[in-house]
Amino acid sequence: MTGPNAPHETGPPHRQGAEALQNAGSNGAAGARQMLRRLRDVMAGCGSAQERLDATVRVIAADLVAEVCSIYIRREGNILELCATQGLNPDALYRTRMAFGEGLVGFIAETGRSRAFAEAQSHPKFAYFLETGEEIYHSLLGVPIRRSERVVGVLVVQNSSPRKYLEEEIESLETLAMVLAEVLADGAVPGGSIGGSMGRSDSHPTRLAGTAIHGGLGIGRVLHHQPRIVIRRVVAEDVGEERIRLDRALERMHSSIDRLLSTDALSEVGEHREVLETYVLLARDKGWINRMREAIDSGLTAEAAIQKVRDDTRARMASITDAYLRERLADLEDIALRLLQTLASDGENAGTEAYAPEGDWVLVARSMGPAELLDYDPSRLKGLALEEGSATAHVAIVARALDIPVIGRVAGLLGEAEPGDTMIVDADHGQVLLRPRSDALAQFAAAQGARAETRARYDAIRDLPAETLDGVRVSLNLNAGLLVDMSQLERTGADGIGLYRTEIPFLVRREYPDVDAQTQLYARILESAGGRPVTFRTLDAGGDKRLPSFAHDIEDNPALGWRALRIGLDHPSLLRQQLRALFRASAGLTLRVMFPMVATVDEFREARQMVELERRRAEANGAILPATVEVGAMIEVPSILWDLDRLAAEADFLSVGSNDLFQFLYAADRDSPRLARRYDPLTSPFLTVLKQIATTGTRHGCRVTLCGELAGRPVEALILVALGYRNLSMNAASIGVIKETLRSRQISNLDKFIEFLIEKNAADIRNRVTTFLRDHP
Repeated sequence: MTGPNAPHETGPPHRQGAEALQNAGSNGAAGARQMLRRLRDVMAGCGSAQERLDATVRVIAADLVAEVCSIYIRREGNILELCATQGLNPDALYRTRMAFGEGLVGFIAETGRSRAFAEAQSHPKFAYFLETGEEIYHSLLGVPIRRSERVVGVLVVQNSSPRKYLEEEIESLETLAMVLAEVLADGAVPGGSIGGSMGRSDSHPTRLAGTAIHGGLGIGRVLHHQPRIVIRRVVAEDVGEERIRLDRALERMHSSIDRLLSTDALSEVGEHREVLETYVLLARDKGWINRMREAIDSGLTAEAAIQKVRDDTRARMASITDAYLRERLADLEDIALRLLQTLASDGENAGTEAYAPEGDWVLVARSMGPAELLDYDPSRLKGLALEEGSATAHVAIVARALDIPVIGRVAGLLGEAEPGDTMIVDADHGQVLLRPRSDALAQFAAAQGARAETRARYDAIRDLPAETLDGVRVSLNLNAGLLVDMSQLERTGADGIGLYRTEIPFLVRREYPDVDAQTQLYARILESAGGRPVTFRTLDAGGDKRLPSFAHDIEDNPALGWRALRIGLDHPSLLRQQLRALFRASAGLTLRVMFPMVATVDEFREARQMVELERRRAEANGAILPATVEVGAMIEVPSILWDLDRLAAEADFLSVGSNDLFQFLYAADRDSPRLARRYDPLTSPFLTVLKQIATTGTRHGCRVTLCGELAGRPVEALILVALGYRNLSMNAASIGVIKETLRSRQISNLDKFIEFLIEKNAADIRNRVTTFLRDHP
């Protein structure tokens, strides 16, 4: 008997489920294999597709001692339809429908994650469907059914009594969902085809915003970097043979990765090389390999075991916020895909549904490991768009080395971008345009032409000084953090490197780089600078930049926590090793080093004393010393503003970190979407602070620089020069426009106008300055 009036099994349902699971697994992996084979036999038996689905839910309900087992199938338009059930009202079949995100089942489909609820009806996502008769069922466990990375349905079990589902039960249902996906893959599903196929009925243009990672503009056909792997057989016939197949595939994959590392394009020493070497270590991780072997022992084929571990990894990624850990897990997912492709190439149990459009490509992915980017023809690859990813993501580092425009954090990208769609990647403005209309394509062509003309203008003034019409000379420098960034010095005509972020080599390596490794890197940076000045910022770790080689405690407010110079002072050996490497690399040259997050003069004195200790050490060892040593402090923490005179008297230079200083002054996280535009830096309070810093430095003969986003914006840059700044540091893409802006303006009138606005505490300074500049060309 089925439906809401079906009799219940005797005994507490949660006890029954646990005991049934233990009985099924009483012989360890053998019990799990038996359960999988029973389900496979049911689905491979005679009868219609509906009869096999009906038998499937009966088998699953019996194995997990669940009073309800239901299968919901995804239809076109992201609609879920009930197509098989044991326990719910059979009249609800093909009548109960819900959208992705609607109800608990829709919630599971939308998030693509397994969910267990002891009291489902108390959850805010719960939605009641009258025709199902499910009001008597309290607990619910649902897992997504996936095919080729896409959610094509949801498998659900329910119990009338509140029940806390065991982790083993969740894993069992996930494994059963993998077997169920085999039937759905055949397309023999009553009521029409499964939704979410390669094609799409809509072709409307769409704009998606993201974060610019590596600038540029490109157009091409969408190419998903993850070919759709179709696993033909989930349940293993011979576990021993499947383990052998896995080991052979691992050996072949390891060899292919080793060959990638030997290519000429990646032979140069640099951060991208360190990223790929870390990738190799992850590919050989014993824990990851053992989890796949355990999945095979439970009765899965090698392909299904890899996919299961990969799905588990992705589920863990969804709840992890730590940037470094997410990057490691993304690398593992990428390695798992590579391993699946290796197995698919033998043609035994898997095949790919890869789609490679003609012409130029734009690569689309959730996230990517660094090695995957090297599999594509760089002459056809015109852009990279990621749902996740950041400027320090491993794939971003490799993409910069290959000069590919990259945009990250594009929410909803995979759901919108279908293979073959035309996509414009506008990495200069942090956006992608999908399926653009003819007018948008015309604008793109015009933008490409304008971009070429603009670059030609910037190239024409590349070797000219950044000097205003009334003779004010400004030094324009680059912010850099990768060895590959050094090539931008020659291309942009920048005067030097105003901020070199030294932490990236630390972030991408599992082990803390020793003095020799750091020395080699810093020497190459100075060599690449060709005599131009380079200012090294010491290690700015902590906060959202956690070192894999160093233990970091979880902090409630990491941006204001144990980071940057605070770590160096508490662990002086780390800071001294870095200073030692800088001294060695700067032999006979000028060494410029600055300390981040200086909150007190005492902190600066302590750090400067370490510089002196390393100078004495080098001198005692007979090493060649730098010709000169300049030590500076970054102005980012508001507390130092009340002690600027003492700091300027002791420092060789000051460098304003405008991004952090602004967010700390206004207590506004600059990465918060709700606060991103709430406060304007062009207001009297912040301009007063900037003026105070510049004036104090001048009074003590202490050079003052500014690095940050303010320096790279034309209006802001003009105001900074009017405030007395003569040294600005910015991203490479801003050098040309700022130099052109300065060379076309006078400062003598603007500085008086800015001073007037500050004294009057004027409102709407941005618009007033913009109007002034328009009226005084």
